[in-house]
Amino acid sequence: MEKEPNPTFVILDGESFTVTKPKRLNFGMVLKSNDRPAYARLGEKQATLEEQLHTISLGERGFPVARVLGSGEHGNEWYFIEEDLGSVSFHDAFTNEYERTGMVSDETFSKFLTVVGRCLTAQYHPTNRTTISPRDFVDAAFPEHEVTGNYYRLGGDVDRYRAAIDQAVARLEGCPMGVLQFDLNPYNIVERGVIDFEMVGYGPLGYDAYFVSRWHRWFTNDKTSNYRMAYSLSDNQIAASDTIVDNLAREHNLPPPAKYHQEFALIKTAWGFSSHASIDDEPESKQAFYRYRFELLRQSVDAYLAGQPIDPLTFPDVHAA
Repeated sequence: MEKEPNPTFVILDGESFTVTKPKRLNFGMVLKSNDRPAYARLGEKQATLEEQLHTISLGERGFPVARVLGSGEHGNEWYFIEEDLGSVSFHDAFTNEYERTGMVSDETFSKFLTVVGRCLTAQYHPTNRTTISPRDFVDAAFPEHEVTGNYYRLGGDVDRYRAAIDQAVARLEGCPMGVLQFDLNPYNIVERGVIDFEMVGYGPLGYDAYFVSRWHRWFTNDKTSNYRMAYSLSDNQIAASDTIVDNLAREHNLPPPAKYHQEFALIKTAWGFSSHASIDDEPESKQAFYRYRFELLRQSVDAYLAGQPIDPLTFPDVHAA
């Protein structure tokens, strides 16, 4: 079967789906059923089948993920259908409220934290832990070659970058490890659970949830940018998120993720800059965003090596050189 290059709808086992996201972060596309409350993931067979198996396994482990309703081949690709956990992401809910009122309501944010808490409760459970090393985590999350090439092109000191990452890896020795969604953010959280586990893997417990309420701060407040900050959470809302993350850790006899704030901030910033592509091959709007993310990483590397705090809340005010 020859694949249509940019389909707007797809028939899967006789069921009609509309394409809602033609390209995901890693691979494949997302489709919404026209017949029932369900979504489908469609893409390269091995990767999509692995995501399906991960989704089923995560549900069995207690994570708030969608139930898989069916799957099969579609030409040379694979699809799986899952229940609809909610059609509006919290990113969209936050953005809509912020544009209307200049703030995100505590009611909406409380619903968001409820889902984050459910995800963390599963993540912190002893059966979902692993013994991988911090180095394994870093190498899987952002392989060095996906950072250093563009970092060098933009004028970064690669040796200093490596020194900072090496120190962070050493500092994380002994940090408990477990299942991470790897890209946990309000785009991937809806009212009844968490979606998009194509990047699932292992890493420091609490790492992804610790920054889930700061994620929007890795985007600029420059209104001319195509990749600008869409909303802002209050200090009290961010503090409430931190409290849930740390309190649940203590309930499970784990160190609070805040203990590793510096390491997590550096790693999150390196991950946010990493890319499979050379900056030279990107359109200008994306190059401008990479230059912004480069400045975040360069400043984070310098701060980390100097023993100074890395504060993501200040990131939107950073401007690319």
